[in-house]
Amino acid sequence: MWKSKHFGSLVMLIGVFLNLIYFGYEYQYYTGSTFLAHFRERLLEHIVIIMLIPIFAIIGYIINREYSLREEVKGYHTKLRDIKDTKRYIETIINSLGEGILVIDENFTIVHANKKAAEITGLDLGELIGSKCYKVLHGENSPCSEEQCSVRDIFNKSDRVQGVHRHFRHGKAILVEFVTSPFIDETGKVRYCVMVFKDVTKRIESQKELEKLKDFNEKLLLASPIGIGVFDRDGDIVFANSKLAEICGAKNKEDMEKCSVYDAESLVNASFTEKIFKVFETGEKMFLESFSMKTPHNKEIIVDCHILPLKSESSVENILLIINDVTDKVNTLKKLEESNTVFRETLEELDSAYRELTLLRKIDEALNSTIEIEEVLRIISRGIVEVLGYDACAIHLLADDGKYLINKDYVIDESIVKTLENLTAMKVKNYRIPVYDGSLFHRVITEKKPILTNNIEEAVKSHTLNKKIWRLSKVIARLSGVKSGIGVPLIADNRVLGVLGVASKKILTEKDVDRLYKYANQTSLAILQAKMYEELQRTKEKIEISYHELKEIDRIKSDIVNNVTHELKTPLTIATLAMEQSMVEKDAKERKLLLKMAFRALGRQETIINNLMEFAKNDKEKYILIIKKVNLADIIKKAIKSKEEEIRANEINIKTKIKDIYIEADPARLGTAVLNILDNAIKFNKKGGEIKIKTNKIDDNVEILISDKGIGIESYKQKEIFEPLTQLDARASRRFSGTGMGLAVAKEIVEMHGGKIMVKSEKDKGSKFTILLPVSQKY
Repeated sequence: MWKSKHFGSLVMLIGVFLNLIYFGYEYQYYTGSTFLAHFRERLLEHIVIIMLIPIFAIIGYIINREYSLREEVKGYHTKLRDIKDTKRYIETIINSLGEGILVIDENFTIVHANKKAAEITGLDLGELIGSKCYKVLHGENSPCSEEQCSVRDIFNKSDRVQGVHRHFRHGKAILVEFVTSPFIDETGKVRYCVMVFKDVTKRIESQKELEKLKDFNEKLLLASPIGIGVFDRDGDIVFANSKLAEICGAKNKEDMEKCSVYDAESLVNASFTEKIFKVFETGEKMFLESFSMKTPHNKEIIVDCHILPLKSESSVENILLIINDVTDKVNTLKKLEESNTVFRETLEELDSAYRELTLLRKIDEALNSTIEIEEVLRIISRGIVEVLGYDACAIHLLADDGKYLINKDYVIDESIVKTLENLTAMKVKNYRIPVYDGSLFHRVITEKKPILTNNIEEAVKSHTLNKKIWRLSKVIARLSGVKSGIGVPLIADNRVLGVLGVASKKILTEKDVDRLYKYANQTSLAILQAKMYEELQRTKEKIEISYHELKEIDRIKSDIVNNVTHELKTPLTIATLAMEQSMVEKDAKERKLLLKMAFRALGRQETIINNLMEFAKNDKEKYILIIKKVNLADIIKKAIKSKEEEIRANEINIKTKIKDIYIEADPARLGTAVLNILDNAIKFNKKGGEIKIKTNKIDDNVEILISDKGIGIESYKQKEIFEPLTQLDARASRRFSGTGMGLAVAKEIVEMHGGKIMVKSEKDKGSKFTILLPVSQKY
């Protein structure tokens, strides 16, 4: 606490406070005369006590003064530390500078230097400081003359001096750029000279090399065969080489540089002035290729010209004009182009001839092969378009009656085909063109000569007798873009087989007619041969079909004989055995069961015979129906009743949902159809299975649904079951009996009534047969 700046004042206050306490306590009981008497008695003691106050005050002052002195010393130490830090910071900055720094006194002694100064002079920092500047910088043993010494100027004139002088480092001269400034004290006297310097040897050497390069480039530009010039904003020519002077008609480049752009007649005439100032305005370069201009000697030349802006910051200060005389080059290129054109045309002719030969070879191959007529025509039409370069080709064959031409093949842009088909509502493929008097096609066929036409409207009208299309002929002609067409007759054995037509968006000539004619002859031979081949193929196919039909008939005959024999003998054998057994059976109940078995077997045989008789009827008999108005429910119930024994024997559950619906039908025939489908459902069902029969009326039709839970039919065999004499299992050891006639007969009867029969089935899940019949018959 005694180190606090308030401790001295506290001591003085304590002295005053103690005096007050003493006197207060001493005289608290005295008054008036007693106070004075007592005071006199103890006067010496009181004086001593009172003297304590200044003593305490002196002690307090001493304490305060000691504290102030200590704070001042502390402040001096802080400032000294700051000065050292600042000095160290300044030295760091000076040492990090890229320039050397020397501080020189009036005796030419270097009193301070940074690291860069030591590096430039080639000395250690310790060697540098304390050395004479003239020794270090110039290698001299005494100061330089007043004219040469910048340090002397600083101390004499106090002026800032800068310049470049030679400095010797390790015996080698280098160039140093320097600035010297005076360091003046408070009295105005120059105390030191501060020199900032750097090694500029490489820079000055580079400047010299740059000057040499500039001189070389200028000589190169002057000797260049390309005209080069620089113009300022006023149009004055800042630089021009000899070639530009020659183009502009000046005697030499010196005369040219005295001119402006307006004085160069050839540039003015070629509108270069406008283009130059346009580049000044836009700041964008301009290139003029194969630009024609006249020289002052009235010689026309062709030049390539570059007009380039030379920018300073954001504005265009000058224009660089480069003019290259390419007259000889352009003329050479023209001659070369002409030679190339001739060569190209020759190549095209050779290529065309090769492609024509290739096409003819393909047609010959078609003639010598067994290609169908459509393929022959396709080869010819596409070959003509690809090889001869026409835009469209069509081959029309003459109908047997000669009244029509039938379009058999064509090659044309599909977008045009769609547009024409939408516009005329006619299909191009297999379109029948009427051959009427006066049409182009009629003339080609009757005259047996080719026709070349540029009247596309007439060509459109020749394709039809439809007056509506005639009115659209101009529109159709314009949409097609065709300008010429050729029709050539296809003649073989002096008989016209058809017409070969081509169309082009270019004007065709007689040369095209001649070229097309040879293809027409080949086409005629190909068509004739293809027709003959086609006819031969048709005959061959008929013979093969007849052969296969005979084989199938023979197979069917064998199947019929085998199936019918087996199917007729089986129930007959069962009935015979049952009746023989019943004759010797004494038990009446057993005898009755045996007779029922015989009855069922004979009923089965009757069904088979009825189906065979139904199928064996001729067409005239088949289509005779005895139509009556009948209740569909009665027909279905009758069929169920006739199959009661088989249903019971197989323990099949019959579920019916039959409505009284009256329809017009042949009850006997329709009954046979329903019975056959029901028989099929019983035969292929599982023991203890289920059959559902349902009827519905749908508008003017009636629907009969018969479904079972039997073995089902695989999808790929579902179409076969309605074929006559078809057994899905044709093996002799098959599980299910039958002639394969039942469903075929049912389908035939239903279709005779104007209805249809359908099946949906899945293997091992059963089948669902649907009969759809009209309620009323049309007579």
